[in-house]
Amino acid sequence: MGSTVSIGRLTLLVAAVVMLLLLWALRDLAVLVGYSVLLAYVLLPIVRAIERIRLPGGRAMPRNVAAAVVMLAVVAVMGWMVALALPRLGAEAARFATNAPAILAGQAERIAQ
Repeated sequence: MGSTVSIGRLTLLVAAVVMLLLLWALRDLAVLVGYSVLLAYVLLPIVRAIERIRLPGGRAMPRNVAAAVVMLAVVAVMGWMVALALPRLGAEAARFATNAPAILAGQAERIAQ
């Protein structure tokens, strides 16, 4: 009886170590999956609210359509934010490109001293 318990614990320990090694090897994927689960959890109340909207004929909006509407809205808002930020980013990049040679020359001069 005692050897069965120790074999079971050893098997569980080996499985846990293998899972941890696998998770470490695939950590980028694990982070991506974690973020996607978090995003789904955050957007779930919005999807449920849109699902309750009644379509003509009294039918409820399908869950996949509600999720698509929410994701399209998120993509549209993110695109709008990027469009608002691009002119400022372009101006900052142009200013950096103009000032970079003088800054690098000053740093090279300080290093040479």
